[in-house]
Amino acid sequence: MAGTNDDDELDGLGKMNSVSDVAKALEVSESKIYELVRSCRIGHYRIDGTIRISRRHVVDYLDSLERGGRGEDECETIGEARPERPRLRRLKI
Repeated sequence: MAGTNDDDELDGLGKMNSVSDVAKALEVSESKIYELVRSCRIGHYRIDGTIRISRRHVVDYLDSLERGGRGEDECETIGEARPERPRLRRLKI
């Protein structure tokens, strides 16, 4: 299924894709793709703050699912480092 570059479900994907493009190709929501990116389960690039996912990253992710895994466990983010946002705590007054 995902081991070849000729897969029907990936026909609409180019070399570099937006979150929206990948979500459409995999028939999932954009929020699911953002979750996969945040959890490092799908490789991606950050270019000027924009997430781009290569076709190879999508194929690798699908292959890992076929092998019974959850996807990637390490982020392969290349590009600008995004500073971690501080977590806000609720204070009782």
